[in-house]
Amino acid sequence: IQQKLTKAQGKFSECEAAIADIKSRIAAIETEIDVLRKENQAQPRFDEFEAQRSTGIDLARLKYSEMRSLRSDLQMIFQDPMTSLNPILTVGDQIGEALLLHNNENRSREEIDARVEEVLEMVKLSNKKDKFIYELSGGEQQRICIARSILNEPKVIVADEPTGNLDSKNSKMIMNLLKEMIYHN
Repeated sequence: IQQKLTKAQGKFSECEAAIADIKSRIAAIETEIDVLRKENQAQPRFDEFEAQRSTGIDLARLKYSEMRSLRSDLQMIFQDPMTSLNPILTVGDQIGEALLLHNNENRSREEIDARVEEVLEMVKLSNKKDKFIYELSGGEQQRICIARSILNEPKVIVADEPTGNLDSKNSKMIMNLLKEMIYHN
């Protein structure tokens, strides 16, 4: 028992050290953010963005209905596209489904199809609407995920290496598209 207790105390100490390290990193990041804010105060739109700062929302404490209402404003681009794509839907149906799920029930089929084609054109995949995911390259699959994430013009996109599967030409195109969305919104 003493040996197990000693081992548990060691693990507890390791956890405490890890927590202290994380807190230290967070403090360093907060300091870095403050420095960046001070450096950019003279920017023309600084006050506009500063006014939108908040203390945040604890997503883990939201009810299902509350989280669902946030989903159109908060999107995620995963590093591995196959973890979030449905292999039995065509590209067009997959993106159209995302449009229907996020408070767009009143849109006609024609409006949905037009918006799907618009975002596919943005990621240079308009000719892939009727293809299945398994018929696409990894880079094309990633661009489908990106198209789906920008579909409802979210306020926040969390991107885990969104261009990791793309060649340099498409990486640049996607980064420019995401930057354009930032300045547009």
